[in-house]
Amino acid sequence: MLDAPHVVENAHYDTVTDLVLAPEIKSLITCGNDFKVKTWDAFRLAATRTFNIPQSSLMRVTYLDQAKAVVVCSFMNDVLLLSVEDGSLVNSLVGHKDCVDAVWFSKDTDSIITAGLDNIVHIWSAESCTLLRSIDSIKRAVVSFTVVPSEDGNEFIIAADKERNLKVWDSTSLELMTTIPKAHAEPINAVIADPYAAMVVTAGEDGLLKIWRVD
Repeated sequence: MLDAPHVVENAHYDTVTDLVLAPEIKSLITCGNDFKVKTWDAFRLAATRTFNIPQSSLMRVTYLDQAKAVVVCSFMNDVLLLSVEDGSLVNSLVGHKDCVDAVWFSKDTDSIITAGLDNIVHIWSAESCTLLRSIDSIKRAVVSFTVVPSEDGNEFIIAADKERNLKVWDSTSLELMTTIPKAHAEPINAVIADPYAAMVVTAGEDGLLKIWRVD
């Protein structure tokens, strides 16, 4: 049961596009169309830091604890690693040719996975920020994806594209394992996973939540 919410007025001055909990630093991290990344005290919901990223709306954000860095994706196809302490640029991931609208950090494989409107998924080393491999056979822009571990120690990338297809790749071999065409009647907006229950949930503009088992 949910209690009445604690409301933070003017958290951003434009659309808040993404947020992520970073329990390692007891923080919530948000980004938005106001060109800002903000960190918040996770208990008091008070802003602790604000970083300005000029000239680009920000699409997605995640956190790398070992690097003490925020990973932020912009509408200008940049993927930036910023120091969580002062917002200085630590590194950047260069390779996408269009807006990057999804990012994931895998602790299991120590990798960063990004996807964009250029119809490519890139897999990067989180330590060196070098490109390890890419899935360039997607043919449609990825709108959301998630990652679940496989029994052999690798991972599956489960992605929804603009044509409402749901596809599963082996993240190491890059083999396409499964395709579910037209998984929703309307565009798919979100894909999340519970790796322990081997379950994936998708949400679409058709008003449906669909639960899929991962065998």
